[in-house]
Amino acid sequence: MYAEVAIARPFQNLTYKIPDNQADLIKPGIRVIVPLGRRSEIGWVVSTCDSTDLDPAIIKNITDVVDRESLFSDDLIELFNWASAYYLTSIGFFFKAAMPPGLSNSPDFRVELTEEGRKTVEAFSGKKLNINQKILESLSAGNKCTSSGLEKSLSIKNALQRCYKLESDGLVSLEQVMNVREDYFIRRYAVILSDKFKNDVSSLLPEFSRAPAQANILKYMEGREEPVLINDLMNNLNVTKSPIDELIKKKILKRKTIIQERQNLYPPYDGILKDNLNLTSDQQGVYEPIAANLDAGKFNPYLLHGVTGSGKTEVYLALCKHAIEQGKTALILIPEISLTPQLFRRFQEYFGEQVALLHSGLSSGERFEQWHRVKTGEAPVVLGTRSAIFAPVKNLGIICVDEEHDGSYKQDETPRYNARDLAIIRAKQLNVPIVLGSATPSVESYYNAKTGKYTLLKLASRFGEKELPEVTIIDMREEFKRTGNQQEISQLLDEKIGERIKKNEQTLILINRRGYRGRLLCRECGRILLCEHCNVAMKFHISRDKLICHFCDFQRKVPDSCEYCGGELIEFVGIGTQRVEEILQKDFRKSTVIRMDHDTTSGRGSHYLILEKLRKGEIDILVGTQMIAKGHDYPNITLVGVVSAESILSLPDFRHGEKTFQLLTQVAGRAGRGSSRGEVVVQTFAPDHFSISMAKKHDYEGFYEEEIKLRERLAKPPFTGMAVIRFEGEDRPKTFSRAKEFAGIIENLSGPELILHGPKSAPLSKLRNRFRIQIILYSHSRNRLNSVLKAAVERAEHAGIRKSEYILDIDPYSLL
Repeated sequence: MYAEVAIARPFQNLTYKIPDNQADLIKPGIRVIVPLGRRSEIGWVVSTCDSTDLDPAIIKNITDVVDRESLFSDDLIELFNWASAYYLTSIGFFFKAAMPPGLSNSPDFRVELTEEGRKTVEAFSGKKLNINQKILESLSAGNKCTSSGLEKSLSIKNALQRCYKLESDGLVSLEQVMNVREDYFIRRYAVILSDKFKNDVSSLLPEFSRAPAQANILKYMEGREEPVLINDLMNNLNVTKSPIDELIKKKILKRKTIIQERQNLYPPYDGILKDNLNLTSDQQGVYEPIAANLDAGKFNPYLLHGVTGSGKTEVYLALCKHAIEQGKTALILIPEISLTPQLFRRFQEYFGEQVALLHSGLSSGERFEQWHRVKTGEAPVVLGTRSAIFAPVKNLGIICVDEEHDGSYKQDETPRYNARDLAIIRAKQLNVPIVLGSATPSVESYYNAKTGKYTLLKLASRFGEKELPEVTIIDMREEFKRTGNQQEISQLLDEKIGERIKKNEQTLILINRRGYRGRLLCRECGRILLCEHCNVAMKFHISRDKLICHFCDFQRKVPDSCEYCGGELIEFVGIGTQRVEEILQKDFRKSTVIRMDHDTTSGRGSHYLILEKLRKGEIDILVGTQMIAKGHDYPNITLVGVVSAESILSLPDFRHGEKTFQLLTQVAGRAGRGSSRGEVVVQTFAPDHFSISMAKKHDYEGFYEEEIKLRERLAKPPFTGMAVIRFEGEDRPKTFSRAKEFAGIIENLSGPELILHGPKSAPLSKLRNRFRIQIILYSHSRNRLNSVLKAAVERAEHAGIRKSEYILDIDPYSLL
């Protein structure tokens, strides 16, 4: 027999021979160890077959089997196959992306004697034993042992292969051990009295008359049946670890390792479960058709367009509850970790321990624990970010994708998938309904709803009939003319913040740029100081008193003069979150101003800690990048200010208008969710751009009509499929030459139905000392686009262009 094995490398699946003693073990989804060149690699079995067209003489054997049971269900493997074909990426990368973190790649099994094995051992008396018999004898005490433990205790090799043989003979039973690296568990160290001294502590005490600390420990431990944590012992008796170690050396105390269950990173408000959901008539009208499809087990993609604060989360909760009542499970995707704490606690309020959380902010041990709860069915509700689309949920009944428009669903590393799109495919394969929710749907999704591919559902008003916030646009050109100064915070915004502070209300200030100051510009030659390793402007960070590159983290001091022309008229253009934070701290000295951006949220749980302070009213003004703009629901926020609202419009990206409208609308939606109507003040140098003027009116339909006409005229998505092929290298001429060669292959394959741009330098033309040359390909037929690219990749490989030389990105979200 033969197995098709996927490896997380940029090539197709490989064929290996299945050894006879592994024939019953090999099945799709399990991990195997296979030879690859002079090395061994971990791979995943995709399929098995009895014959192959390849020459059997050149086919190598599978070396070892890691898993007894598949880590992936058949439907997940089907999803990986689809994604591999669509994104033209090795399926091995999808297997790797879906793997639970920290899981050992070495096969290990718990080994135990069967009754037949015990009878066999009893017959060994007086005989010289071979290795297999020694294994049976070592197990005869009745203690379970692992295959790796047998190798160490008996100093033998290939113990697992021998155990396979003993299992086939009925002498032992094997149970796979899901080994997670030890440092990923919460381990606590404890001590307990040795059995010899458990009831005889008093006789020991005279020996410790000159060691009072050790004597006190012994008195404390007397009569205790359970181990005591060493830290607790030190704290309770006010002793150091030294006397404890001495008692362990004397074998009076025994050291124990205790594995403790991890506490939830985000605890619920009060731990009391809610048992009902009171949907409004509008929410009920949205819920019912989806629930009907859930009951029928029928695929249907729904686009839920609900204004900010309309109660989309309540609809998700009701659908999850209905799925559980039907004996099914639910998967909820969210775009970013910053949205996790509040939403997770909402779900915990209704479902308690039935909720599993999957995102990269958890430690590897926590993620494995959550993954295992999902796989065993302990947690029927799964909430997670992008990679949670690969969660091993069973009997799935509903998928909800919150903030479906968000670019965070697009993976920017191999494999470059979009989790929202894979969610639709997974729902289709499983015949379950899927809900894409957003206050600002992506243009592509809304187009699909308008053309009947999706079913459009709307929540047009805020929950509780609350009004949408009033938006005021400040033209910063006029502000400059009026004041004669370049103001970072306009007079109106400054006054509005002061009013909120007097009322003990909270304010959000959005500026979508990190750091203290923007680009360093020479007024004499007009050039901007660029990073030495990247062709991008460096930004000044006052906390480090240095210029920093946000791509490679290269740092340097601010020069006294222009390095290009020697001119001394150099100045910073633009501001960032640090500068806005500083201004507000000076203007409102008695208020608490906190910043939330990449620099302040890199630590574990940092998002949660900041948002907890905001929830408790411990923050008056929260300054941040776009991570503060989405999903958060805090009733005391009544004012939102936006600084440099036009910043995205300067990017060379056909989605810049859409991204601007979405960001402004989303951040405006954070205001006025309580009893008071919210206000939004938007500062901009481009007040007439339709994305900004439509955001002022909360007019998604108006924005969409303008944007879709522009997309059709420019032949951009959703009217075309799109792909980017980007070559990167340290030698620009060579990199450009390879890109040009690849473009030539595409031209020979394509016809008039394909539009090719490039090769040319990417907008970010150099990053981390590597030049970036890209080709952009459009087609009105996605099938044609895919077939041309697939053929081009094969021809390029025959021409000596390796897949490692370029990046192929299907449906890219960013063209930078």
